[in-house]
Amino acid sequence: MVRAFFAGVKPQTGEGSLHLAKALWDAGLKQEAMAEAVRGWTELSLTDEAFERFRVDWPKTTKRFHWQRADMLLWRGLTGEAEKMRDLLGAGQQALLSARAGLRRDVDGVDALIEAVPASLAGDPGLAYERFLWRVRKGRSGAALELLLARSGSVESLGKPERWAGQRLRLARAAMREGNARLAYRAAASHQLTSGSKRNELEWLAGYVALVKLGDAKTALAHFRRFAAGVNTPISLGRAGYWEGRALEALGRAQEARAAFARGGQHQTAFYGLLAAEKVGMGMDPALIGAETFPNYKQNPRWNDPRFEAARLALAAGEMYFAERFLVQLSEDMDRTGVGQLAAWAEAEGAPHLQLVLAKYAIKYHGDLLVRPYFPVPDIGRGNRTVPRALELAIARRESEFDPEVVSRVGARG
Repeated sequence: MVRAFFAGVKPQTGEGSLHLAKALWDAGLKQEAMAEAVRGWTELSLTDEAFERFRVDWPKTTKRFHWQRADMLLWRGLTGEAEKMRDLLGAGQQALLSARAGLRRDVDGVDALIEAVPASLAGDPGLAYERFLWRVRKGRSGAALELLLARSGSVESLGKPERWAGQRLRLARAAMREGNARLAYRAAASHQLTSGSKRNELEWLAGYVALVKLGDAKTALAHFRRFAAGVNTPISLGRAGYWEGRALEALGRAQEARAAFARGGQHQTAFYGLLAAEKVGMGMDPALIGAETFPNYKQNPRWNDPRFEAARLALAAGEMYFAERFLVQLSEDMDRTGVGQLAAWAEAEGAPHLQLVLAKYAIKYHGDLLVRPYFPVPDIGRGNRTVPRALELAIARRESEFDPEVVSRVGARG
């Protein structure tokens, strides 16, 4: 039963990993059991009880992976858990643990902790990362950038490039705004990432700096094309087409530029898609009228799904938050028609917030643009207001997603 439960997804807790490893061992699948024990030991945060059970149940299997576990925990900032590994490590690794944890905790005397790390471990990427974060926290942006660039020559030197990416992006933008375009470009372009949203943001930023700040259209084009290869949402595809077109224009490649603008102009639900369309005189995309219809939502096979029933009850009770949660979870494995039916039900119920949320998830996770729910047009009343209705709807959609109960961090209400 345990093996069947975890057939589709690996355990996400230490307790789950222990149960699966034991079930595999009892079934005679000893190699698989040991592999799961190693995975749980090296990838998961553990409760005190689970930590002790791993040590008792799998001591020989996990022995070679003690530093790998400590390293994982330190990268994740789980210094308390990492400290539990101290007695299982060699002297040099203990010194490295102390330096990395001390930097993360901002303890006094970090220089002495760093100096105590043996030369053979002084180049540890995790130690460099903690020194980098320490400099960022202390407001020493110049020194942080210097260290960042020194480590950005390879994936191995960074250790985990994705961990550096957020601060890399922030520092690169700051350097650009301060007028140091070459430094900004170097910081953005040397990310060593191969996928993910941060990789895409950095590729675009590197291209923008190269084109607009450095006048290097050839280099910019390469970055914009890498950006385009990594994205799939209308917002990003519109941006990719527009900026690729701008770079090609600067290179004097007019025909290719028009083709790039035309690609971007296919995504007119986004700002850059509109700019790209304007560049080549494209008219409004007829699909944006929102005339697409779907079969009656009561014909959806999920109509009697407990999650759909729960969403209907939650909405009837005025619990928008719970209605949203059930609907979003229900939509995750639905096709375009199914999500369209859910959105049509939300429209019939007068719930534009649910329409919009479902449409946004459809784009984000499936790449499906459902125009009618993506741009709801509810009757929000007119009263004595004199601004155009389209402007009212645009602001309501953007600021509150048509949720009248939402409250911002500074107290603004939907």
